[in-house]
Amino acid sequence: MDLDKEWAALTPEQQKYTAKVMQVYAAMIANMDAQIGTVMETLKQTGRDKNTLLIFLTDNGANPAEGFYYESEPTFWQQFDNRYENIGRKGSFVSYGPHWANVSNAPYARYHKTTSGQGGINTDFMIAGPGIVHRGKIDATTMAVYDVAPTLYEFAGIDATKALAKKPVLPMVGVSFKRYLTGETLQPPRSRYGVELHNQAAWIDGDWKLRRLVKTFPQAGDAPWGLFNLKQDPLETHDLATQYPQRVQTMSQDYAAFAGRTMVVHADGKAIDYVGIGRENRAATSRWIRRP
Repeated sequence: MDLDKEWAALTPEQQKYTAKVMQVYAAMIANMDAQIGTVMETLKQTGRDKNTLLIFLTDNGANPAEGFYYESEPTFWQQFDNRYENIGRKGSFVSYGPHWANVSNAPYARYHKTTSGQGGINTDFMIAGPGIVHRGKIDATTMAVYDVAPTLYEFAGIDATKALAKKPVLPMVGVSFKRYLTGETLQPPRSRYGVELHNQAAWIDGDWKLRRLVKTFPQAGDAPWGLFNLKQDPLETHDLATQYPQRVQTMSQDYAAFAGRTMVVHADGKAIDYVGIGRENRAATSRWIRRP
């Protein structure tokens, strides 16, 4: 069932199907919220809320594929019953498709999960607990997921540089946000960070973002670097790479240094397909998508 159409272009049967998929997704979110509430209430009742930090974050942007599993062949999907009557029940495996993904990803509808576009990497992060001063506020401060561990280690008084089982540990990539979160400093500890997944990469330095996507089959490979001013163009619609070649060179060198420190491995050989590359190229993922 091809659901990559505007709502008015769907048949009544398709509208009914995709509406139920979103109903199941909404029910899952509601259930998750209720269970988190149970955990928080239990912490309060036992007094453990006074020394517990609660963190909620997503690992990437929304998934636009209607059915997706890495490297799966068509036979993989034969084990599932995705009929309308069975959506959300045992034996079903459904995703809510590209247009509901745009809703979840708003305003970043251009790029989704697996990409280095803002729709793939700019996600929510919530933290609550004793000592946190930025309560009930939205903070646009830059923080990377690899900053979470050093932040928690400092809150817990753990020295992350100590050897484990008499073996040295690798230095952590992230930085601790403890002093910023507790109000000890007003200056965030980070303004630059890098990301990479499946050869898609980005280096962000303040308002500037250097982004590399991939070219899809049959011209699979790395796309050239694009440069964007996120303050003026948060949706990454105007590539400024040709206007600022020196900035591209400097930032690409900074990314290369980051990739070296974090042991990024560039994937070569077999062409890689991607699920989140944008609707115009989504045909490249067709072998992963099972149409119910």
